[in-house]
Amino acid sequence: MLFQLFSIIILVSIIILIISLFRFRKQRSEQLNRMEKRIEELSEEIKRK
Repeated sequence: MLFQLFSIIILVSIIILIISLFRFRKQRSEQLNRMEKRIEELSEEIKRK
């Protein structure tokens, strides 16, 4: 019984970890895209001057 409980807890923990890693990667990617867009806008603004 105790072994089964620990096995389930470990399995659920691994699943939660994987989900959180994917969410973190997605958020990081979106953040980098926003930064890249902002840098391009600033670069264009500097070129116009």
